[in-house]
Amino acid sequence: MKIYLVGGAIRDEQLGLPINERDWCVVGAKPEDLLSKGYRRVGKDFPVFLHPKTGEEYALARTEKKVAPGYDGFTFQTSPDVSIDEDLKRRDLTINAMAKDNKNNLIDPFDGMIDLRNKILRHVSDAFKEDPVRILRTAKFAARFLSLKFEIDPSTIKIMSEMVEDGEINSLIPDRIWKETQEALSGENPHIFFEVLKKCNALQILYPEITIDKNQQQSKHTKIPSTYTLDVLKKSAKISNVPEVRFAALVYRFLGSEKLDNNKALLDHKKENIIAINKISRRLPIPSKYKDLALLVANSYKDYQQAFNLNPIAVMNLFEKLDAFRRPERLGNFLDSCEAIESMDKTSTQLELNQNKFLLDTFNVAISIATKDIINEEKNKIKISARIKNRRIHAIRAYKKTYN
Repeated sequence: MKIYLVGGAIRDEQLGLPINERDWCVVGAKPEDLLSKGYRRVGKDFPVFLHPKTGEEYALARTEKKVAPGYDGFTFQTSPDVSIDEDLKRRDLTINAMAKDNKNNLIDPFDGMIDLRNKILRHVSDAFKEDPVRILRTAKFAARFLSLKFEIDPSTIKIMSEMVEDGEINSLIPDRIWKETQEALSGENPHIFFEVLKKCNALQILYPEITIDKNQQQSKHTKIPSTYTLDVLKKSAKISNVPEVRFAALVYRFLGSEKLDNNKALLDHKKENIIAINKISRRLPIPSKYKDLALLVANSYKDYQQAFNLNPIAVMNLFEKLDAFRRPERLGNFLDSCEAIESMDKTSTQLELNQNKFLLDTFNVAISIATKDIINEEKNKIKISARIKNRRIHAIRAYKKTYN
């Protein structure tokens, strides 16, 4: 029995990145060999085991065979005769298809180290096209390694496009689509994930709501480029590392990039956008915290734009709509999403305006008012809430008069 360190740990070590987890491949063993040493099996069928002390995953070397369309249309074979090279051949990219033995010798049958040095994301073999998840993973790696100047090899883009054309991508399950998207939204350059999907024609299938046609001519009337959606996402990633913020900014203009320069257009867009957000949330298992923030932004971005002109009652209503007094972080996330959107909408005469600072300062004034005397005096909870709200509105009104 031989044990090899495989995959991402070797890649990240060579790139000088933190190693978050280690995966191991076991060659020349049967399941009972690992079970006898105290390893715990993960699942009934898959040949993966957890180390009795470290909890790290140890998988028996295996080969795979495509027997049906889709993500799970595989059978696999494990036997002591499967070599480490055969196991590595089933992996997605060459930079993920390397191994090290217990003497630290590198096993690199597909030149992953050369591709690492040349900063290339390249598929291992034509078997790449058998698993549609690899389209998402390649897009995710392109986003993750953009700062290191990695690029996807043209041959890999070609095979990804063929997978889309052949309909293989249609078998992706919603859980996996969202899992890979969520990981991309949590990274440094989430816009690249969607750009890659667009490049291989997968975007219009997985996210038909997103419009990013780089060949579309910019309208004379909009002053908003056709790449608006991804420009907003890119800006949001610079403002916040919270993936919900980035998602809310991404989906704000889900149905296009037209300039919304009048009240009717804003109202129509809000209705359409809310419908689109609800629709995608039914199609994919998007957590409620993502959906809720996206809907708050869709509903209240106009209030954000007009923050300086809102009367004290309207400002207070906005804070309550955001549930900011119980969940102050929600206000911060809302403001960050809106800032990313506003930065793309502002004209040069608006650049000096800072709604974020104004609303945060106003909120701090409102939340800081004394309430203990009201709570002590009143027994009726409804009256307590009404009096506290009224006092906060007065505080907001007084502060607005002094705000410069």
